[in-house]
Amino acid sequence: MKKLYKIIVSLLVVIVAFSCSDDDKFILEQPEASFLIEVPNSGSNIVLNRANPDNQALTVTWADSQNTGASYSIEFAESATDFAESFIAGTSDSDNFTLSVEALNTFLVNAVKIPQAVSSVIDVRVVASNGDVSNTVSLSITPFVIEVAELFVNGSFTNWDPAQGLPMNSSEFNNFSINIDLMDGDEFNFIPSNTSDEVVWQLVETGSSDLTKFGGLNLSGYPEGNYDITVDLNTNTFTIDEVIIPVNLFLVGSLTAWDATASLPFNLISEGVFTIVVALADGDQFKFIPTNIDFSDDWGEDPGNPGSIIQDGEQNVSGYPTGTYQITVDFNTLTFTLVELVQSPRIAVPGNHQGWDPPSAPQLEASSLSTTDYEGYVWLDGQHKFVGPDGNGDFNWGNTDWGDASGVDGSFTQILAVDGEGNIENPSGPGHYFITADTGALTYSEIKYDWAVTGDATPLGWPPSPDGTPGEDQDMTYDPDTDTWTITLDLVAGQMKFRANDAWAWNYGDTGADGSLENGGGDIIIATDGNYTVVLDLSTPRAYTYSVTLN
Repeated sequence: MKKLYKIIVSLLVVIVAFSCSDDDKFILEQPEASFLIEVPNSGSNIVLNRANPDNQALTVTWADSQNTGASYSIEFAESATDFAESFIAGTSDSDNFTLSVEALNTFLVNAVKIPQAVSSVIDVRVVASNGDVSNTVSLSITPFVIEVAELFVNGSFTNWDPAQGLPMNSSEFNNFSINIDLMDGDEFNFIPSNTSDEVVWQLVETGSSDLTKFGGLNLSGYPEGNYDITVDLNTNTFTIDEVIIPVNLFLVGSLTAWDATASLPFNLISEGVFTIVVALADGDQFKFIPTNIDFSDDWGEDPGNPGSIIQDGEQNVSGYPTGTYQITVDFNTLTFTLVELVQSPRIAVPGNHQGWDPPSAPQLEASSLSTTDYEGYVWLDGQHKFVGPDGNGDFNWGNTDWGDASGVDGSFTQILAVDGEGNIENPSGPGHYFITADTGALTYSEIKYDWAVTGDATPLGWPPSPDGTPGEDQDMTYDPDTDTWTITLDLVAGQMKFRANDAWAWNYGDTGADGSLENGGGDIIIATDGNYTVVLDLSTPRAYTYSVTLN
């Protein structure tokens, strides 16, 4: 055993001695220093979701064995540009860096300037504080479209002052519109805030419909006119269309059997503003047309912006319950309004002029819900009576009716009776009468009126004498089919009114230029010389209107 031990010890001595003698041939290799991105891998695909703005979107992790104690910058650049223009997403003193969905999206869209909602290839690298650079990884990233809550038009017409910026209407996500007047030489752009113009959307290049917020050209070169402007920040595009304000406007729809030739004329009450009073029934639909010949250049309601009118993608105006409405269309703002005219109690005027049929008889209306002072215009041709409605609002024989208190048919005492009454006779022969009837005071009156236009806008001018005499006014013609008075004549810029019986005792003007007539009201303004058709519509009691249509 001792001999074996000695042999082992001897062998160990020999091995050690041999190793010492060959020391120059035994070298321990150190691993090569490296600086590599470990996460993410090249080719990774990232789609950012607006619904999760705080979620982790991207974490970059690296291993650096050659830069002990360094700090790092994480750089992004468009793919295949060799970082000729790089963008620093952030810095880190450790070996990783993380961005949330919203932070990465904002950085890519606003700093790197890649398109929204489109997949783009982005290069990523890490740069140490001493200048060493990691490897590059390439990622496919799709940013979401950033929401813009508001948009304003700012330009020469706002003195380039954001506080005076014109607010645009928002219809859908990142879609905006506005109608504005431009003058020759006007320039403008779009800003998301009326407190700053730090962010501005401008034209990419002349002749383009593309917008950029990274340095472009102001929109310009549009001749004087009224324009409809739309902006889509989902696609960064815009449209601008000149709005040709029609000279005339007509209402066409189910109430005219969709017949353009039967369309109802609006009245022009001021530049670009038209109004009309119509009776609508449940289910009625309608549109606006600039001519009563066909549907060319028709206007309807914008489905995405109720109360606004457009020509492309429009829908019929509808959804209003039965009633009498004043409709106003304003081409300065491309909007329309309907105001219901609350109907007070009515009585019917059946008689020889319409076959003694109460349901189809013309009607008179009271001044309020609690009064009995009825009035209206009716074409009379012989005897007649007044009939009230039943509990359902229907007019029929058997309801309460009133006639002349004399009890004699064909009388005209101007006193009413319910019992023992006689038929009333029109006092001045067949014609168009202004009728009043007070079923509380039991009185009535009927005055035959013939109508004419007068004023310095007409060829005859204002009547030279205080009351005027026949021949000093432009006489109108009554049309029994439409129950209106009409005249076609040449007018010049000036004023006009409607007069009855060549006298000022009963005349209509338009106070407030709203398309409705008032006895003794303000002069009606004619802005442009031309040949016109003038219509006086007295068919709706207490809602008397007119139209002046350029031919």
